[in-house]
Amino acid sequence: MHSPNSSHFIDPIDLIDKRKNRKQYLSAIERRRREKINHCLDRLRSIVPTCVNDSTGNLQRLTVLEKTIDHILDLHQKILVVPRTTHVPASPASSHDDSLTAAKSRSLMDISNLID
Repeated sequence: MHSPNSSHFIDPIDLIDKRKNRKQYLSAIERRRREKINHCLDRLRSIVPTCVNDSTGNLQRLTVLEKTIDHILDLHQKILVVPRTTHVPASPASSHDDSLTAAKSRSLMDISNLID
């Protein structure tokens, strides 16, 4: 028979406390994981144009991910269309539209260089 001082004796109260502490610890880890995911989704909502322009303002997670994938594929397609030898003039553009086009071309070329 085991005495309470025996190294083999496990106090049921201690066991319950350990289980409770473990459950609280794991719940806190899961809560932090969800908070990080939600933070990243919020960042995507604010960056991806089709999410930013959405009038509902409350996109579901899956919708945000789908729109993000579509946006990345669209950017990738635009990169493939822009010839790598495109020369962007160093002088200021004559109109606002020309300036935006030049900036977009430079950005696409920069992204293309990063991908390679």
